[in-house]
Formats: sequence, structure tokens, C-alpha cells
Amino acid sequence: MTQMKFVNKEPINKGWSCDRKYCAVTADVTKYLLRITPREKNAVRADKFRIIKNRA
Repeated sequence: MTQMKFVNKEPINKGWSCDRKYCAVTADVTKYLLRITPREKNAVRADKFRIIKNRA
């Protein structure tokens, strides 16, 4: 996985999930949504991601 350097991270306090979300900005002003899932929910999220990826 590529490591990225963010110059700014703003928390996003909206949404229904228990994930922590941030608007992260790199030095070249590219914006990313950074979403951090609690460990106890990681296996479920990984399964959902695999299912969606296989259907795409």
C-alpha cells in the first residue's frame, strides 16, 4: 500500500456509520475521503467489500 503525506485532515461528523471520517488533503491539493473502521467491524466490512468488488 502506498503511504501518503497529508497536509491537512478535517474531521467529518456526518453519516450513520460508526467510522471516523476525514477530508484529507495532500501537498498537491488532492482531496481524499479517509475512513477509519473500528477493528471489531473490520471483518464484516472486508466481506462486504469483496462481494461488491466481485460483482463490479
